[in-house]
Amino acid sequence: MFMVLQEKLSAMVRRVRERVCRPIPARRFVISFLVTFGVFFLLWALLVFVIDPYIYYHRGWGLKNVFSNSPARIPGVMRNFDFDTVLFGTSLCQNFRRSEIDAALHVRSVKATSAGLKSDAMSRYFETAWRYRGHKLTRCVMGIDIFSFAKKSENSNYLYLYEDRLFPCEYFFSADTAEAIADVLITNISAPYDRISRHQLDEDVMFSNKPRFKYDRKTLEKDVHKSAYSPVMPDPARTIANFDRHLFVHVRNHPEIRFDLFLPPYNIYLWCLLREQGKLEPYLHLRDVFARMAAEYPNVRIYDFQAEFDIVCSLDVYKDVTHYSPKINTRIIQDIGSARHIFPLAEFRRRTALIRSRSAEFQPAFDELRRKKP
Repeated sequence: MFMVLQEKLSAMVRRVRERVCRPIPARRFVISFLVTFGVFFLLWALLVFVIDPYIYYHRGWGLKNVFSNSPARIPGVMRNFDFDTVLFGTSLCQNFRRSEIDAALHVRSVKATSAGLKSDAMSRYFETAWRYRGHKLTRCVMGIDIFSFAKKSENSNYLYLYEDRLFPCEYFFSADTAEAIADVLITNISAPYDRISRHQLDEDVMFSNKPRFKYDRKTLEKDVHKSAYSPVMPDPARTIANFDRHLFVHVRNHPEIRFDLFLPPYNIYLWCLLREQGKLEPYLHLRDVFARMAAEYPNVRIYDFQAEFDIVCSLDVYKDVTHYSPKINTRIIQDIGSARHIFPLAEFRRRTALIRSRSAEFQPAFDELRRKKP
């Protein structure tokens, strides 16, 4: 019995070897290769279209959209979500909830927030929102981080996603898209077991970084002690030009849109750090220049939270000298909804002087933290 099986197996191996080693005509080989290659790419393109990891064509089919890598996904949000209001800003704006924005302002909102967002990118986000929503876009809420206007522009790897093309090859055939598809699949699978994955699928907090950080005094003081953070020294001419080129040009061109511009509440220790580095006065000067420029436009409301000392001097709601806890985001949007913290220009300048004097009071405590041994 064993010998019979061995002979049958040997015969099968011989047939397979003969078939594999049989010469294939060149024409047949080329045709077979091209057909296989073409089928593979058609199947891959279909997979990209169905999963659509960057929301280029549609919102999720079966799988939930993932809200990470905001520069790549924001244009898809602008194309495929229904809204009349957009919240723009840096990481200081990422922890707003859409439901709270909608309730406070009586709107339908989306978020266009990115960590390290520079002013030219924020301008591109606005242009994208306007292109897809047109007359339906009635309100923009913008967190004005002066540091982002002081920085030089950078090229983005995702500019093709901001274009309207039927079949962008860069999207369908790139390693970046393959990684994004894997990210969508893994995040959807792990969401029931991992709170960060679950958070990234939540449309209410799109592009939020909330689960990753602790906000308390100990975390803040540890950051102050060991921080090597050094804000860029602003070039006043370039920064003021960026105010106009990347923000106020849109204000002028769209008088029908209401722009709610708010200055976020940096922790008091940030102003101490700027004084230590000799950068305090340039930033306070640019703060006043920005307010003066904003005051020229009737469709602008500017809200100042930087001199709200019950927030900025509270050391228990920050993780570092700039980033505050989500409960401060809640307060900010509620105050904007109730039109609090809008000040005439003269009062705004007085508040700038208060920032200067109050941060001087905190300077000794800041210096002591910086001197602490690890």
